Amino acid sequence: MPNEDLYTSLKKICKDHDVERGVILSAIGSFKNVAFRNVKINVDIPVRLEDTNEMEGKGPSELLSLEGNIFLSESEEDPIIHLHVMLGSPLGGVMGGHSPIGLAISI
Repeated sequence: MPNEDLYTSLKKICKDHDVERGVILSAIGSFKNVAFRNVKINVDIPVRLEDTNEMEGKGPSELLSLEGNIFLSESEEDPIIHLHVMLGSPLGGVMGGHSPIGLAISI
């Protein structure tokens, strides 16, 4: 819904409906503000948090692509939400990246 954080809303849906695993295949909409991560150049696998750059964007942004998965972790109480996003700017530019848990995407 407007003015809600995407992660908070997805976590609530998972808890309300006992969702332990899921796949997000597609989504449409727009965002006010976004924060996500992209992998730095020349990093080794496995990629760690410090191997990424945090990026922020002020909206509005058109949601062009959103996909990911939802799963439980033995050490986490909340579901882990792993998303990849591609966004369009009002001037037609495109940006995207990986949105790990803890980075807000405000609808």
